[in-house]
Amino acid sequence: MESQNKQILSHLRNGNRLTPLEALTLFNCFRLSGRIYDLKKSGHDIKTTIINGKKKFAEYSLVITCKKCYGENTTNTNGLLQCKDCGFAWTEKYDYENR
Repeated sequence: MESQNKQILSHLRNGNRLTPLEALTLFNCFRLSGRIYDLKKSGHDIKTTIINGKKKFAEYSLVITCKKCYGENTTNTNGLLQCKDCGFAWTEKYDYENR
């Protein structure tokens, strides 16, 4: 079985956002903030957004920077990353091997 860190990173790499409740449901992870801390410490650029509703909670997403214009407005479709600002596209494999 994969570690929670690997499962969470894979989920974020697929372009998904993740909340503590989703992490508990999907990965049986009771302390998502600890796993995010580990991933950030190992060099991954993860954005934290605080959501204010009836309850206040964090939502995490992986920041993927365009290799051409350095914008952060990218989409991930089946491993093909594309910048919404300049249209440049590259593969997920290139992105993570060349960090």
